[in-house]
Amino acid sequence: MKVVVKLDISKEKFYKFLLENLKKEFDIKGKVEVGTKFEKVLSTRFNQGIKTNGEVVKLIEYKDYVVQYKSYTGTNTIEYIIKEIESDKIEVTYIEKYKGNSWLQSYNHFLIELTFIYFFKRRKKAMFKMVEEYLKNRK
Repeated sequence: MKVVVKLDISKEKFYKFLLENLKKEFDIKGKVEVGTKFEKVLSTRFNQGIKTNGEVVKLIEYKDYVVQYKSYTGTNTIEYIIKEIESDKIEVTYIEKYKGNSWLQSYNHFLIELTFIYFFKRRKKAMFKMVEEYLKNRK
């Protein structure tokens, strides 16, 4: 799934928010850098709990952020590509890829995403707008 949104915030604020959110959500102590690993039970789109092992795969300050989650069902990769349009305006490309541990799991994920893609994208865009409002109002 790929979602592209334009936000009226700086690339620095958004990037720092991503890192802060990762540290808080996964209780990471210290600096977040490539190779940082964490564990957590995450809920799927249908509220099932799955134990995952996460790792920060790529960090390019204010530009690119990639985190990978591995579980018994497969690997989910989340990427945020941040492109500055103006000093306080950015374009964020959100890319989420899933590779199942079996052909059947990958195919099942593909069918679910195909069926509900409109709703997944709409929810993700709304989430970005909430983040934008939060960061604008944060001092």
